[in-house]
Amino acid sequence: MCDRTLWQSQIPVLKKKFIVSVPSLKNYKTINESVKKIAHKNNKKLSIIGFSMGGFIAIKLAIDFPDMVDKLVLVGTNARDVSKKRKILLEKSLNILNEKNYAKLFFKKNYSLYFSDKNLQNRSLQNIVYSMAKKLGYQSFLNQTNLILKRPNQLENLNQIKSKTLIIRGAEDKLSTAMMNKQLNKKIKNSKYKEVKNSSHFLMLEKPDTFNNIVSNFLY
Repeated sequence: MCDRTLWQSQIPVLKKKFIVSVPSLKNYKTINESVKKIAHKNNKKLSIIGFSMGGFIAIKLAIDFPDMVDKLVLVGTNARDVSKKRKILLEKSLNILNEKNYAKLFFKKNYSLYFSDKNLQNRSLQNIVYSMAKKLGYQSFLNQTNLILKRPNQLENLNQIKSKTLIIRGAEDKLSTAMMNKQLNKKIKNSKYKEVKNSSHFLMLEKPDTFNNIVSNFLY
C-alpha cells in the first residue's frame, strides 16, 4: 500500500536526467489489466523500477513487451505465485479488515515486515507508512490484495526478458528472500544482483543515498 511518497528521495534525483512518471496502481485488480493499461499509455522506450507488487507488474511488462522496456530495476520482489502460507494470511486479512479499522490494523499488522529491526521505532517511517495506507484507502487495499492473490507464476518466462536488469534487495527483507532474488538473477539473462545492508523491504526509505547511487549508476 504505497503511493509516490515512497519515492520521495528518488524522484528529485531521477528527474535530473529522466522524465519521471509514478503510475498509480490502486485501481488495478489483475497483473494483466495493469500491464495492458500501462503499455497502452506508452509508445517509447522505458526504464522501469518495480517494487514489491509493482515488481510483479514490471516483470510481466518486460516479458510481454520486450521492445518497450530498455532497463528494468526490480526491488524486493519475485516472480512466483503466492505461497499457501501467504495466501492464508492475505485471505484472513480480507475477513478482518473493514473500512473503519483498515488503516490502523493494516499498519499494526504489516509495519514490522517493512523495516530492519533497528528502524522499527523510527517515528518518521511509521508516519509515512500509516499515512500512505490511510490516503490510499480500503478499496485500494482490496484491489491490491486480490491482485497479489491472483498473480501468475512467471518463473518459466523470465528467460524471455531482454532488458538489462538490476535486482535489488534489502539484506534483512522479510518479504522478499535472498533465495527469491537470486532465482531472478539466475533466470534473467542480462541481470545483476545487489543487496543493501542494514535495510529491509522499504530500503529506498531506509537507505535512500545508497539506493540512489546503485540505481543511478545502473540507469545512467
